Amino acid sequence: MSVYRGDEEYLRTHAIYLARAAEARLANHDLDAAVATARHAAQCLGGVDSARSASQLKGLREKLAPHTRYRPAAEFLSSA
Repeated sequence: MSVYRGDEEYLRTHAIYLARAAEARLANHDLDAAVATARHAAQCLGGVDSARSASQLKGLREKLAPHTRYRPAAEFLSSA
């Protein structure tokens, strides 16, 4: 993933965007990209106190939950 100003200046907005992008990748059955993008979203959220962003990430975690047989998804879900 390339880094842009959103990673440092617009964390809440960027985390929401990344969570939605991860959901889209999951819908396209690209678990590798979905998990990688979800991790990036969670990393952005680490520096933000935002109920909206947290809710978006929670929804993403719920969508990833059925994929716990896939080790990266299980690791991501257990890291929360």
